[in-house]
Amino acid sequence: MKDRYDVVVVGAGPGGSMAAKALAERGVSVLLLEKRQEIGASLRCAEVVGPREVIEQFIPVDEGWVYHDLDEVWLFPPNGKHLRKQFPQCGMMVDRKRFDKALAIAAADAGAYIQTKTRATGLKRERGGVTVTIRHLGEERHICASVVVGADGVESLVGRWAGMKTALGLTKVFSSVQYQLTGIDGPPNVLQFYFGNEVAPGGYLWVFPKAGGTANVGVCVSPSCRKDLKALDYLNRFVAEHYPEASSVELSMGGIPIGGLLKTFVSDNVALVGDAAHQVNPLSAGGIVNAMEAGTIAGK
Repeated sequence: MKDRYDVVVVGAGPGGSMAAKALAERGVSVLLLEKRQEIGASLRCAEVVGPREVIEQFIPVDEGWVYHDLDEVWLFPPNGKHLRKQFPQCGMMVDRKRFDKALAIAAADAGAYIQTKTRATGLKRERGGVTVTIRHLGEERHICASVVVGADGVESLVGRWAGMKTALGLTKVFSSVQYQLTGIDGPPNVLQFYFGNEVAPGGYLWVFPKAGGTANVGVCVSPSCRKDLKALDYLNRFVAEHYPEASSVELSMGGIPIGGLLKTFVSDNVALVGDAAHQVNPLSAGGIVNAMEAGTIAGK
């Protein structure tokens, strides 16, 4: 790891990796930082991405990280009716950990340098650029760059350090929690959505199949609609009713910025992408493809 790069990208999620890839492809020296020891972990995602033709705009689809294509949607509204609609190859169920690594590897193949287990702890504007303070394995270092890209998620510190107003009120952050359950029967190519105040007030509950009888079962709820129950309470109640014999092999939680886009994604020598810029789908609250598109645009 050098002391100077043209661009430092903070966060190796889909947005950060695609920004680093676009930069490196244009001959820019770029450092991509990931605070966790493993890219793609820990999981905070339902693991559904867009259809193949959309993803192939960014990287080739590798069957090693694809569980299956998705062809049908089932909707369960609160009136008890059941709506089924076919959408051939409307998306893919992926292994998000492998998917995120594939994006980062694509950035590295383009020429970006990646450093994991490295946390950005500060940012200071200097004449002609920015100095990023980082901590790697207990050692503090200072990296100089012309530009910093903040791809550090909904809790983005890069934006705050740069003086952007990125904070969201509690009513503008969805609470999300998900189990990966095993021992579930059901078609592997169907996305199931449940709606209603008794199931997921202000949001929805999902059942997304993976492989071998496992599925991601999760819920996102609006704090402004919640009363005395937490998101996990709604999820536990649903699982107890629909999958009483299933076992949980993973639990993940997170926040989703649903308050709308930031007024500006850029400041002097700093740009934000993905959840850091609140760039989520306003209908589904998903953000993978949005972040990949935003990262690529920012890199260019």
